[in-house]
Amino acid sequence: MMVLKVKSKAKFIIGWVPYQWRAFLSIVLMLLMVGVNYSNAAAIDATYYVDNTNPLCADTGSGTLAALPFCTISRGASVAVAGDTVRVLAGSYTETVSVPTSGSSGLPITYSAASGVTVSGNGSASSGSAFRISSKSYITINGFTITGAADRGIYVFGSNNITISNNHVSYSGNPVSGSTRAGIYINSTTNSTISGNTTDHNSSHGIQLANGSNNNLVSDNLAFANAQQWQRDASGIRLDASKNNTILQNITYGNEDSGMSNYTGSSGNFVIGNLTYGNGDHGIDNYNSPGNTLIGNTAQGNHTAGINFEGTSAPASSNATIMNNISVDNGINPITGQKSNIRVDTRSVPGTTMDYNLVYLSGAGTSVIQWNGTNYSTLAAFKAAVPGQEVHGIQADPLFVSPVAYATRPPAVVVGDFHIKAGSPAIDSAYADAPSEPLLDLDGNPRVDDPATTNTGLGVRTYDDRGVYEFQPVGGTPTATAQPATYTPTATPTMTASPTTAVPTFTPTDTPLPTATATMQPPTFTPTDTPLPTATATAQPPTFMPTDTPLPTATATVQPPTFTPTDTPLPTATATTQPPTFTPTTTFTPTPTGVSSSSLTFIANADSYVRETNVNSNYGTSVQLWMDGDTGASYETYLKFSVSGITGAIQSATLRVYSTSSTVDGPTVYATTNDWTETGITWNMRPARTSSELDDKAAIATGVWVEYNVTTVITGDGTYSFALVPTSTDAVSFSSREGSQPPQLVLTIAP
Repeated sequence: MMVLKVKSKAKFIIGWVPYQWRAFLSIVLMLLMVGVNYSNAAAIDATYYVDNTNPLCADTGSGTLAALPFCTISRGASVAVAGDTVRVLAGSYTETVSVPTSGSSGLPITYSAASGVTVSGNGSASSGSAFRISSKSYITINGFTITGAADRGIYVFGSNNITISNNHVSYSGNPVSGSTRAGIYINSTTNSTISGNTTDHNSSHGIQLANGSNNNLVSDNLAFANAQQWQRDASGIRLDASKNNTILQNITYGNEDSGMSNYTGSSGNFVIGNLTYGNGDHGIDNYNSPGNTLIGNTAQGNHTAGINFEGTSAPASSNATIMNNISVDNGINPITGQKSNIRVDTRSVPGTTMDYNLVYLSGAGTSVIQWNGTNYSTLAAFKAAVPGQEVHGIQADPLFVSPVAYATRPPAVVVGDFHIKAGSPAIDSAYADAPSEPLLDLDGNPRVDDPATTNTGLGVRTYDDRGVYEFQPVGGTPTATAQPATYTPTATPTMTASPTTAVPTFTPTDTPLPTATATMQPPTFTPTDTPLPTATATAQPPTFMPTDTPLPTATATVQPPTFTPTDTPLPTATATTQPPTFTPTTTFTPTPTGVSSSSLTFIANADSYVRETNVNSNYGTSVQLWMDGDTGASYETYLKFSVSGITGAIQSATLRVYSTSSTVDGPTVYATTNDWTETGITWNMRPARTSSELDDKAAIATGVWVEYNVTTVITGDGTYSFALVPTSTDAVSFSSREGSQPPQLVLTIAP
């Protein structure tokens, strides 16, 4: 563009000067043009294309046309700046992409892959990862097949706000001493997201967070058949000295060691709604890692204790919260290690709370629970010996559709189906107010009240099921009526993908993991020519992180989207949805709540941010909402809700938004007119404010629900719009309705 403008200008000027001056002016203009930086002439938010199968590819070109792409990903990386996308269209790449430049808040640098793209690194065992990210921020790696790297498939060090999504990483390293490597390795990295990846047949852990990798989200990943082989040490997902992370609705099976592991110094983590079975050690292991919370997981057929808490010295893995889990046929006859479905060793007993768990041994096996060094063959014996623990625990067959055989060493890689059948004791019996109890199950289904089952659960809903899957009765629909308000600190993770019932092919392929399925099968999918999707048709199911704020009720029917990559590069980051620091309470006595009021939760039906520097641009499909008060370069956010079903007086109205970054000074909220649409709003077309300041926030941490009091403007059924306006130059972002935690409007209604 710059070159064309200069040439056009030159032609105009030269055409109107006397002939004797034309040669002189031509020379002057050519000298001026020498200073033009052609490499930076591309427009903001550029897309650079890479395709080494295209005979016209050249690393000396601009790379901005799909028909004239770069030949290497590294060349695209060398020119990409904040807001740009490096789009890899086809080919196999034996290169290591060392990301040289950071993105910025709201303007990540995105690397995305189309169908058939494979990256294997440069062959070096010390620096031959497919992607290496060191001391960078706001980078997205999405949709690549990474196989056969001599080093870790994806390596991230000393970074923040990184998104690793929808990649298939396999056969990293070599299964010999000194050469084993994890599939995805996150080291000293914070506020990042690892989501929707498949990691299998790597020579160490499928996914590993290490050395102070704190406040990250690890969700919706599939990790199986990872093994060092020369020794038993490869887990599906492992944390080492990493705190305050959320491990949400992942599936791990057939791994050489534990399915998931919080290892030494990994405390304050939330392990929520994960399925782990048939692994060579524990299902979920906690070793010298206190203060972890395990809610709504399912562990079956693992070689040693299904859910394990232990340590070598105080505080060991104490102060744990263990609720709503199903643990069946674990630790039946281990070669080494401990028996039991749930085990809490002597050093880990202080402050640990267990309740609403379902345990069962189908035949062989002698220990249902091991507590304080004692094995109990029945839950009744445990309850009698340890009053106050497992008051609502159940010992019964959960009626899985197709559980796997008890794991051997090394474990067989066999796929099970852990949906529960009609009549399961897990149905409608969980505690809905357990910390971080998810609103949606591993399939993305909402909580359903089974009419054939008497509700024995407690909390804001009395019909949540235990374990990872919610039973879906024939003809059943989610309950959308107002529920009794319960103000128990909680949060609600959910999922967007799950594997299903066919045995996977264990040969490296070009097809990475899909981002959403309905049943249980290790996935393979073929992405189209674009990066991570950015829009859905309706309210997206939330993935709520741990927070200290209450969740008054379930929402109405919210179906999970099926994400299909489109032809448009990702406009914004899916960046950080991270949990805050959480200290579990040392005692926990769930009790029924009162019915003095009810609450309704509405999900935003439109949201967007607008930018002062791009006055006619629309960002309605972004997965994040941005606010920034820089002079002349502000960002503002707009939200719209449709409210219906109000049958009583409104006692309170709370606008809830989930932070994906932090700030020292949060935005202010105002009411606005409703004359705007999600895909039409721009800076120049933003609605007018109709109220004075309703509420304001000071400092906001990453990964928390931020609540604004908007009671004064909510009068009943109708449409309500709000503006979030920055009050400082310290930017902050919230999850949009296209993101994993959509904005909510929560109304408390008088009876």
